[in-house]
Amino acid sequence: MKYDIFICYSRQDTDFVMRLTKSLDCYGYTYFVDIEGIASGDNFAERISTAIDNSEIVLLVLSKYSNESRWVQNEITYAYSQNKTIIPINVDRVDLTSSFLSLLADREQIYANGQGNLEQEVMAPLNKLLKRSENDQITTENRQENLRLAKERKQSADDY
Repeated sequence: MKYDIFICYSRQDTDFVMRLTKSLDCYGYTYFVDIEGIASGDNFAERISTAIDNSEIVLLVLSKYSNESRWVQNEITYAYSQNKTIIPINVDRVDLTSSFLSLLADREQIYANGQGNLEQEVMAPLNKLLKRSENDQITTENRQENLRLAKERKQSADDY
């Protein structure tokens, strides 16, 4: 499956990621997040690298936790080696670690308060960075429909 976005994060940032996926659903983005995309028994590392390969961009949820995560560092290093566009969403106002700095120093970051309004803090800058034109922006009605459809897809996956 192809995705618009691969979400790279520390499991300790799951609450923020769940809010982020809801916003992405509203805007009609497709994404891979390991909470929903890896079945029991799957080869985790292989599934992650395949998902990165099949994603247009990588969103890095940058926090004090992701800065310390070897898995996050491995995912970002792999995404960088595959020439993926990596967009950091800095939720803790943390500085890049030395390992991230060498890969992401030239990247524009999106700064978000982990509890703030994602519509203003994340989605508007993300749409701008991804160069979504005004014509590509979707209406509130479409966002609600996209969210309803996403919930149905997730329910179907859970039922399976």
